[in-house]
Amino acid sequence: TASQMSALHVELSDARLRADAAHEALQELTQEFVGFREISQRQQSTVQSLSDRLDRARSTLGGRQPPPSPGSKQGTDAASDDLSALPGITPTLLAHLSEFGVSSYAEIGRWGTSDIERYESLLDIPGVITTNQWPTVARAMWEARHDALWSQRVDSERS
Repeated sequence: TASQMSALHVELSDARLRADAAHEALQELTQEFVGFREISQRQQSTVQSLSDRLDRARSTLGGRQPPPSPGSKQGTDAASDDLSALPGITPTLLAHLSEFGVSSYAEIGRWGTSDIERYESLLDIPGVITTNQWPTVARAMWEARHDALWSQRVDSERS
């Protein structure tokens, strides 16, 4: 009948609208995913670059350890590092980390699985620390800074 056909036509129109909206949402999510993947690839490239620099510096050092940084505790922690340089650190997360007494690359670089789980829970950011590889990146940044300090010391001794 005509009323049934009309009702089916309305249902079909609604289904098309929902399908179009779902398609648009899928396209937006795909673009967002591609963006996140590009960011992740850049971060992996940065970590690899820092790791390569570290390997070259270690080779140059011939097994000697770099000197502790000024203001460090036993050469392991800087008084305070710029944690905002870590991937995924927002001003809010930075403030919370400060409240928890976390202020150095060395400290984050020593985090194990249980520490990561604890901080992700405390900060209410499930998966962010793991996804952004904070401990790995923090270790690489700490080591790169100490390698630079060692190079400066060696250069000044040569002068």
